[in-house]
Amino acid sequence: MNYWVVFAVLIAIYIAFSIFAKHIAKYKNLVNAVFVIAILVSYLYVVIYMYYDVGIDDWNFKNTLPTANVSPFMFCLSSIILIMPKAIRKHLFTLVALLSLAMAMAGLGGTIGYVMRDYAFHWHIAFDCAAHVFISLWGVYLVKSSQVELTRKSAFKGGAIIVCVAVLMLVHNLIFDTAFFGLSLSGKHNIYNNVFFESGIVSALVYFLGLCGLLCLGYYYQKVLDFRKKK
Repeated sequence: MNYWVVFAVLIAIYIAFSIFAKHIAKYKNLVNAVFVIAILVSYLYVVIYMYYDVGIDDWNFKNTLPTANVSPFMFCLSSIILIMPKAIRKHLFTLVALLSLAMAMAGLGGTIGYVMRDYAFHWHIAFDCAAHVFISLWGVYLVKSSQVELTRKSAFKGGAIIVCVAVLMLVHNLIFDTAFFGLSLSGKHNIYNNVFFESGIVSALVYFLGLCGLLCLGYYYQKVLDFRKKK
């Protein structure tokens, strides 16, 4: 029941904000700061909770770190985007916008998944879902407030950032036998903690195809949500 409440609250916030985002477009700096704080506070709650609950060596804690996957990486990245130089910030804003759909699916879909599994309610899970929804909504706001002008060229540059990060993780894993982002070719591979393929190469290929696919879907998602008439 509690996860249904979390879902209802988050979906209500998502729909309401998506509708009225244009009306607060002139308060860009303030709204951006509020989103960054909301994302960071939600994320840090999860990290701190897991640290005290299971300790630093447990995989549950390690999954909260920015090296674990795209979501925690983006939560951490969001905390410094606003202080980055404008030339870099615009591409990071585009990346946030492109990941909006994937983050919404993870946050809202996650709550439904816990409901279906009749999973015991935990506040750190609720905050994790909230962090995903907040960063998704920020991406929506960035487009609706004209801080991101999505073109195929800008989308390619913004999306390339997270793809390059994943490639660097793969290279690091090859050199140091780690499994950051689940991109291991030595048997430690996974896709968000699920092992779908015996081959690490196939798993990595599917991971990158899935990531690129979500970025492309995110591009069209923003196009659908943005109803502004182009002059």
